[in-house]
Amino acid sequence: LCILPYDSTEHFPMILDCGHTYCKKCIDDLKAPRCPNCSAPIDPLKIKKNYALVPEERKDQAIKYP
Repeated sequence: LCILPYDSTEHFPMILDCGHTYCKKCIDDLKAPRCPNCSAPIDPLKIKKNYALVPEERKDQAIKYP
């Protein structure tokens, strides 16, 4: 998993069904569909954007990002 800060594009913070958050790119790059922290299975349909962790100066951009 990367150590880059969250942003409003490819490193958008995404919250998994288990409650852990990783950037979109890291989730997309996982080899196995399991949470790297707790090994819970990842259901792609239940991954949501974690707007609470978007840096304040990028919130306007985050709302525009699909």
